[in-house]
Amino acid sequence: MYSLTQATQLFLHHAQTGSQNGSSEVQKYNSHKIRHSLWVLETGRNLIIKIQENTPLSSEFKNRAEIVFILHDLGRFYQNNGERVLKNSEYEHGDKSYKLAQIAQYDEWICLAIKYHNKYSHLPLLEEPSFLSMNPKEQEETLFLAKLARDADKLQNMIYTVFNIDHILKLDPYSENLKREDISEINREDVKKHVQIDRKNIYSVWDYLLSTLCWIFDINFQESVETLHFYWYFEKIIQKFDELPEISQNSLKIIKENILNYKL
Repeated sequence: MYSLTQATQLFLHHAQTGSQNGSSEVQKYNSHKIRHSLWVLETGRNLIIKIQENTPLSSEFKNRAEIVFILHDLGRFYQNNGERVLKNSEYEHGDKSYKLAQIAQYDEWICLAIKYHNKYSHLPLLEEPSFLSMNPKEQEETLFLAKLARDADKLQNMIYTVFNIDHILKLDPYSENLKREDISEINREDVKKHVQIDRKNIYSVWDYLLSTLCWIFDINFQESVETLHFYWYFEKIIQKFDELPEISQNSLKIIKENILNYKL
């Protein structure tokens, strides 16, 4: 069994190291990621409780899951220099987090789950040499752990969003140059197809808000969907759409039919 205390100490060490000599913007960003990771730990624990109502999980698996939850974003703390996300450029924080977890000598179940927590598809995981060297039971639990980590991460972001809708719409970089008009046709079609909205196709403020609803199509467990309903996630955002004169009845119908009743 791994020590959650030691994992938390490692987490705080990287948070501090990544913030050293950083700008106030970097330090603010890293402080947010500290809070996010702690919330993912709590969100993941609650998700496990819900999943256990139908699927028994060993204490060893739950221990690994807690370690993944707290360490999943280690690489985020190093986004404060040249190639970083803070400057709107590519940075693969899942891969960076994976390497840091390996250096800390966590087993490959944990490291691979961390690596794939931010990947849209888990199919490349099935081709990883270290994954292929595992026995079938280990492969099954590693894939389960990777999917669980992604859901816990996604749930935390979604729950945060729904409690901060107005704040996010004012401050999000998308909002500055976007119009307040009806959902774009291309995004209505994506909702019908049950796929995530491509951020390149965000033309209005409400396209952006709709994209947060469509995160549901990147969820792995029905228990995660039920958790979101518990927080009235879909209902609160759709209520926002209901109040907007720019949103057509056709758009509302498509959103409600394809998202409110969505099941895995």
